[in-house]
Amino acid sequence: GRFTVGDVRLDDVEFYPPLRPRICVSIGIVSYAGQLRVCLQTDPRFIQEADAAALLEAYVAQIAASTGISSFEGRATSG
Repeated sequence: GRFTVGDVRLDDVEFYPPLRPRICVSIGIVSYAGQLRVCLQTDPRFIQEADAAALLEAYVAQIAASTGISSFEGRATSG
């Protein structure tokens, strides 16, 4: 189900842990309304956008391979 207050429904949730000093990548995983979302945040001073996308793709592929789940949605952002 989805969280609803009055006539407002929460359709989606994303979770990005903060980037701390000397930490270049953070990964947040959240399950909501029957979906598993993998969110990746990177420090653009150290990790280029294409590398972040490749890391996210590899991470999601590993989760899919180890769980047998075939469909994930991943999202990357530079913070």
